Amino acid sequence: NWRSGVRHGAGTCTYRNGDRYEGAWEHGEANGQGAYFKANGNVFRGQYVNNKCEGFGVYVFQNGDSYSGDWVRSTKHGTGRIEWADGRSFEGRFHCDCPLSGTYVYEEGIFENEYDGSQTFSKGATALKSRQRGNAAEAEPLMRATKLAAEARRRDLEGVRGATGQDITGDAPERAGISPGTVGKGPRGDTLQGQGLEGSSGRGGTSEVVQGDLLGSASVE
Repeated sequence: NWRSGVRHGAGTCTYRNGDRYEGAWEHGEANGQGAYFKANGNVFRGQYVNNKCEGFGVYVFQNGDSYSGDWVRSTKHGTGRIEWADGRSFEGRFHCDCPLSGTYVYEEGIFENEYDGSQTFSKGATALKSRQRGNAAEAEPLMRATKLAAEARRRDLEGVRGATGQDITGDAPERAGISPGTVGKGPRGDTLQGQGLEGSSGRGGTSEVVQGDLLGSASVE
């Protein structure tokens, strides 16, 4: 839909790099519920305010890794949950993409961690305080469930690709200076390299799901 020469209402915009936004527009900007399909296979579904991810949203990587939770201006801010395809998970509070506190589950057990809030996982955030509240045997069924959920997400993305008939496995191009959550102002790739998230296990946590803003801009990580 268009109004006065700008996108307004429900609509789909496909960009030259293969990214695609489907959802609500208002006065030429993404506002309301929308879905952003990256050319590299990643997908965000959630709320937009003035071209930024704002409110609740879910970002899924093509290998099944995901972040679901609160966003403010396309950064993880509030409460959220990261799940990795290998079964690890972190659920807790974030401030401007940096973890503050939460529950980290991995092979060695279940830990309650506190962080200083100055670093993302991918930049080396480690727990200032860590209290174990579950052993490896208790963590195992949680990890198994997380793996199954990640596999379901991966299959769902494959279904999206098949339904659209698009090849969305290639990396989207990057352009410096473009805010990743901005729709309609040029391409930008994910901040992560390779397949999904590459995080080291351990009590300190793991690498970020998404660092900084979320989506590639439109010209969609």
